[in-house]
Amino acid sequence: MKNLKPTILVAGIYILSQISYAGNCDAPAAPGVDWSNCNKVNLNLSGVDLSQANLNGANLRDTNLSQAKLNG
Repeated sequence: MKNLKPTILVAGIYILSQISYAGNCDAPAAPGVDWSNCNKVNLNLSGVDLSQANLNGANLRDTNLSQAKLNG
């Protein structure tokens, strides 16, 4: 049993690393919003201020971002 502990720890770390974190997908478009790994498909975000927003891994397919503020 003594040698099993490191194996369990490594397995737990691996499983946690595979969990995909999603931001606050229900939050409205706003500066600083966390939409990481969210599906935001086919939206009209023209002219919206999304400065400092976290959009890592977000699916923005067919979303209108013309004139949107994406600073930072």
